[in-house]
Amino acid sequence: SMLIKKDEVFATHLRELKNHLLPLIEKEKVHYQKIGFHRFNAFERSGGEQSFIIALLNREDTGIIINFLYTREGMRVYAKRMNKGMSEEYELSHEEKETIKKAK
Repeated sequence: SMLIKKDEVFATHLRELKNHLLPLIEKEKVHYQKIGFHRFNAFERSGGEQSFIIALLNREDTGIIINFLYTREGMRVYAKRMNKGMSEEYELSHEEKETIKKAK
């Protein structure tokens, strides 16, 4: 009947959509989706909040966090790999944890 034929067509379309959508959902998990930015004063004697941190994370808080520390000698840059909200190599500073909380 006409109703059964339409149901089969809908089921075929649904399967096709599912086959296209599932790989996209898996791929989307690794894209950077959350960006955090936090300014702070790294040293008491330096004026203003010239140091800052940027976090680039996926939805599972995996990615990279980059510190730009302003010192009298110049700008120093440090990076840490993140895995599910934790640093893979080093302990996170208070400022880095704040940056991760701010990441949206």
